Amino acid sequence: MRTLVVAPSGSPACALAQRLIDAAALKVLDHAHTATEALAMARALQPELMLLDPGLKPLGAAELAASLHDPAPQLVWLTHEVVRRCVAAEGPQRVNDALKRLPRRRLGVEVRRLIVLEQGRFTTLDVADIRWLELPDARHPAVLLHGFNESHVLHRRLGGLLDDLPPGGMLRCQNRVAVAPLHVLEALPHDKSRATLLLDNGTRLACGPQFWPALEASLRELDTPMASADRPPTPSRWSAPWRLDGPPGPDDGAAS
Repeated sequence: MRTLVVAPSGSPACALAQRLIDAAALKVLDHAHTATEALAMARALQPELMLLDPGLKPLGAAELAASLHDPAPQLVWLTHEVVRRCVAAEGPQRVNDALKRLPRRRLGVEVRRLIVLEQGRFTTLDVADIRWLELPDARHPAVLLHGFNESHVLHRRLGGLLDDLPPGGMLRCQNRVAVAPLHVLEALPHDKSRATLLLDNGTRLACGPQFWPALEASLRELDTPMASADRPPTPSRWSAPWRLDGPPGPDDGAAS
């Protein structure tokens, strides 16, 4: 398989990578030393396999994995246990098959930042600062990451990106839209199955019936204010100008 190695020179991970390269007869395309180098190389070289140092710094391997453009290469976390199990398969083809079966994510590692490559420049975004996510076109993997007053494009499918982010940090409110419950300032339920969400940057998002129950439960855990017959919406909040225009209502496009 066409392989990109991502590990600082001389690190223990480099030695582990070499064991896999020899055992599986991998074709090494290049060697990246940092997460940003790896992102640029992956975009240019389109490797089938990426050997990752779990201790990559300053931006970690988990952040790199979550920021790779779709379709992403198969990821291999360079730990002694992973390498031992794969090499034990014996024979290049069997080792290759073992590499392909490895899980993409590393359990217990939380993604706190995303790395965006736009027009040749890297931008690092704190996941906690992202208000909502939007997939404008289900046919193309390009998610808009909306912050307080700026947006960036990450070439991922929404479902895969949500799987990589911390559980509960982003929840779908429409098929192609997800919101950070922590940034919902107030919710305006229209009935038991729909609601309009007001975010802390003035954005308003509609929440469809298949997504409102889970989102409502999360908002109640956070004690987010919810308008009702006994508690009308806060006029000063809802009359403020919008900073960003959210989608006008739940869409019928396929989730992706």
